[in-house]
Amino acid sequence: MPLKMEEERWMKTIDPSAKIQDKNHSNTIEEWEICLDDNSFKLWRNSLKKHCLLLDGVAKGNPTEAGGGGLILDPDGIQIASFAWGLGIDSNNSAEALALWKGLSQALSLNISDLVVFRDSRLIINTFIS
Repeated sequence: MPLKMEEERWMKTIDPSAKIQDKNHSNTIEEWEICLDDNSFKLWRNSLKKHCLLLDGVAKGNPTEAGGGGLILDPDGIQIASFAWGLGIDSNNSAEALALWKGLSQALSLNISDLVVFRDSRLIINTFIS
């Protein structure tokens, strides 16, 4: 069964109204996303039963004032750590990369080795996955 169909079947067990949108009408895994409301996302995330790192970096322009932050949730969805910082004048990509580094550092300091990372930067995701 293709991954997209398998993912959609799995999502329907959590939220029957969940939709998977094909961004470019192609069937490559890089081109689709799961669209969930807040409650469905929480159910989906908690079904992973792993620690989760949610983070983001931002810059008002490239380069301008930049910073970011994030938080770590335990497998039950309870916040156990958070972080935020101002980076000064820098780029959005630098802020995104620093957010990932700070988040992973926090997780390691808490002895968390099995972690799901939620990101919104395709550049950072592709850089570290490839």
